[in-house]
Amino acid sequence: YTALLHQYSGQEDIVVGTPIAGRPHADLEPILGMFVGTLALRNYPTAEHTFRSYVEEVKVRALQAYEHQDYPFEELVEKLNVKRDMSRHPLFDTMFTLQTTEEGELQLADLSFRPYGLEQTPAKFDLTLEAREEEAGIQFGLQYATALYQRETVERMTRHFIRLAEAVAANPDAKLGELELITTEETERILKVFNDPNAHSVRGTLQGLSLSERFEAQAKNSPERIAVVSGDMALSYAELNEQANRLARVLRAKGVEADQPVGVLLERSADLLVSILGVLKAGGAYVPMDTMYPQERIDYMLQDSGT
Repeated sequence: YTALLHQYSGQEDIVVGTPIAGRPHADLEPILGMFVGTLALRNYPTAEHTFRSYVEEVKVRALQAYEHQDYPFEELVEKLNVKRDMSRHPLFDTMFTLQTTEEGELQLADLSFRPYGLEQTPAKFDLTLEAREEEAGIQFGLQYATALYQRETVERMTRHFIRLAEAVAANPDAKLGELELITTEETERILKVFNDPNAHSVRGTLQGLSLSERFEAQAKNSPERIAVVSGDMALSYAELNEQANRLARVLRAKGVEADQPVGVLLERSADLLVSILGVLKAGGAYVPMDTMYPQERIDYMLQDSGT
């Protein structure tokens, strides 16, 4: 699972959460109650790792984590002094769960028990890979936050997971960086659809045009399509083009000439795009400045660039 996340993100330091029984002592086994805790498993997948050696490392780190499963999770977060963000988990955004408990029908005299299927609840994490041991093997499920992923994206992830499993089963000594996730169907699509030489005829007509001219062409071809979304505000290509043109006229009236630097000091917003396009349409060159810069640095940039 972390090898897959490494392939997607390129990260070589990945933390995944996993539930743990929380009963490290035999005396705790028969006691009723909720002992389950959460472990933060940290692993370091790199492109040079062979899958076999990486599995060994994961095994060692997992066993070490199990030995400390009774360490309070909240105390761990407090000791690490992690900057808290209420919109996300403090240590990890993805979980892995393995269910090994048997589920089935139970019979006691005239009383019978059977599992009751619950409706899907809101996802608590960005991604959760769920594994369940069954007689026929291990069944996997992928739970995801619909605010972040589309169903098609997650279905493609599952295909990549299967492709990865097949690849490492065939050659456990392959390096993580050499593993191929793309399926045959995706390869065909990339070669024949995305890289269709006949599909570039329109792009060919844009060669030699400036960025603002290319944007004009896009606005003409798709005026009603959404070009930019910022918070609750959305602008179509036509609206963005109109606002940029209006700003360009103001800038020219203010004396902006070809290649003249124009300072842009704005938060990330739709106005930022309007400003950049407006400067380009006026023939100027925009000079972006971060609102977090100290005033002294902003003053220096304004003076040095001749804005």
